[in-house]
This record gives sequence, C-alpha cells and structure tokens, in this order.
Amino acid sequence: MRIAASFVLVSSGAVVYLSLSLLLLPWRPLRIRIGNVYGKTVAPPVAWILGVRTRVRHRERLAESRPAIYVTNHTSTLDVLIAMWLCPVGGCGIAKKEIARIPFFGWAYWLSGHLLIDRGDREGAIAALAATAEFVRRHRLSIWIWPEGTRSRNGRLLPFRKGFAHLAIACLRTQGLAARYISGYLETQAPPGQQKLQGADASHAWFAVYDPDVDWLDFDPTNNKIPMHQHITTAWGRDYADITPLKGIVFGGGKHKARVGVDVERI
Repeated sequence: MRIAASFVLVSSGAVVYLSLSLLLLPWRPLRIRIGNVYGKTVAPPVAWILGVRTRVRHRERLAESRPAIYVTNHTSTLDVLIAMWLCPVGGCGIAKKEIARIPFFGWAYWLSGHLLIDRGDREGAIAALAATAEFVRRHRLSIWIWPEGTRSRNGRLLPFRKGFAHLAIACLRTQGLAARYISGYLETQAPPGQQKLQGADASHAWFAVYDPDVDWLDFDPTNNKIPMHQHITTAWGRDYADITPLKGIVFGGGKHKARVGVDVERI
C-alpha cells in the first residue's frame, strides 16, 4: 500500500512537471531548475509515506560550495529522490539512459534536460560528458552523479565507473587546465593497517591535471587519494579511447560479457 501510494504521488507530480517542461522546451537551464523543485516537493512526502526517516548533517555546506559536483552513493531506488531533495536548486543530474524507461518519473527526468548516458556507446558518452561540463560551466549549474553506476547490495561503496574520471577531466578543461586520463592497476593487498583500495582486483582509472609550477598532479577520486606507490600506471591519454587495454572485433552470435581479474603484488 505504501509503495502504491508513493508511486501515485511521484507520478502525479511528474505529470504536472511534464506539462511545464513542454512549455519550457527552449530553456534547458530553467527546465533543470524546475525539475530540482519537483524533487524537493515530492521526495519529503514519499519518504514519510514509506516510513523513511532522514538525518542531514552539515546541510549548509551544500549551499556554500555551489556550483559543485555532488557525488552520492547508490543503495536504493530512493537515492535519486533523496539527492534531489538535499541538493541545492540548479543541479544537472547524470544517469544511465535506462532511467528514461521508468513510467512518469523517467519521462520527467528525460524531459527535464538532465544528461542520460548510453554506457554501450563509450565515445558518445565521453563526448556527452564534455558537452555537459561546458554547459554547466556556462550556466553556473552544479552536477549530481552516482559514479558507482549501479546499486550497492551491502551498503558499501562500489568502484566508480570510468565516466567519473572523464567528467573531472572535462570540468578541468573548461577552466583552461590541461588534464589527462590515466589507466593502470592497484596493488591487490593493502599495506598492514590500511584498507584495501576500491578497484584493486581489476583495471583502474584516474586522472591528472598539469600545474606548470609543479608538474602533473594525479588524483584518484574512487579512493579519495593522491596516487602513490599502490598505483601502477600503464598508459595515459586524452581519454579512454586513446589507451583502451583491449581493442578489436568479436565475431559470433549469442550474448557475451567481459570479466577482468587482476592481482598485483610487490616484488
């Protein structure tokens, strides 16, 4: 009953928002801001209906830092609405294109002007991220992103998708800064007393920005670290397409999925 009531509330609000969005089609920044208001209007009663109690600490920091990139983890279907509720008005969301298939809410999200990425089209997704970075800079908007790309089943932070590094690079380049994409690996076993790094069992990616007074400065947003001895660089380039570790064509029928497992040990 609670889920049905929440769906009716979200859908009803989406219908109203869809009507406004059609009138505002020529003005994407305004559609994005109105969409933010929709989230702030719908999310609190939905959370109340579902019995979800939220506790927010240091909310004032969100408003003080904008425009900014807001990074949120992903554990439930409520995450999108809760993020829209908390983040200041004026934020462009970045999500996978499958969201548009959700009745009413997905349609409203698509029409609002937020970015929907086709993860099957890597080059198109990278180009879309670069265009979005320039768009938000020009209109002084923030960005919301769920960099894990899927929901965590145990509440722990999952490795970030490579798109997050591309977004950081695109934002840096809009400011006239030189930035590069780095591919490599992480040490599998953490040093004594330290936590194992996210992405240690697969290939990894991070980025670097050039400081003429210092040299290239690397950043690993997945682990919130400055890459040091546990990061092994294999290549760098403008983006993933420059340095993809595997490139070719697969012939044959049926479905397939690549899985990568990597162990890195000190010698």
